[in-house]
Amino acid sequence: MKVDNIEIDETIFTTEFCCDINKCRGACCTISGTLGAPTDMEEICIIEKLIPEIRVYMETEKINEIMSKGFYENYNNKYYLNTLNGNDCIFVFKENGIAKCAIEKAFLEGKIEFRKPVSCELFPIRYNRGTNYLKYEKITECESALEKGKLKGITVAEFAGNAIKRKFGKEFYYKIIKLWKNGTNNKQ
Repeated sequence: MKVDNIEIDETIFTTEFCCDINKCRGACCTISGTLGAPTDMEEICIIEKLIPEIRVYMETEKINEIMSKGFYENYNNKYYLNTLNGNDCIFVFKENGIAKCAIEKAFLEGKIEFRKPVSCELFPIRYNRGTNYLKYEKITECESALEKGKLKGITVAEFAGNAIKRKFGKEFYYKIIKLWKNGTNNKQ
């Protein structure tokens, strides 16, 4: 399906998904051997200004890593949040054994107005800027989210609805949902 020059993987409408953090323990933020979350220079500038408020929620080891290496990296002319030892996102802290985001914690406590990088909020949807493509990224760490999504009857598109609205606008979100529900998805 293509809407406003953005190609959309139809599995975001057909796959049921609802994060179950008590079962996955925040695994998407701690995947071993991967780059950190995709980001862009605009978000990097925002985060850089907010580090003093965010660091209150961070682990000492990660604060030291930011002080020595920074919080993002440029890989093949794309930006990603750094990870600690190729595992945890640099902004992850553990609370009752669950990986949580220090940026989001500062946001939820009213300390900052930026929730977190949009790619984190969009997950399990990935947006490829180069090809203008939205796709569902299935990872084994999210099996419990598939089970919970089936129980609740929530699709990936619905689960990530606020992030889609944040990234592409409310009109875009309602347009893709309407097109899908009206069955016009195969006519585009």
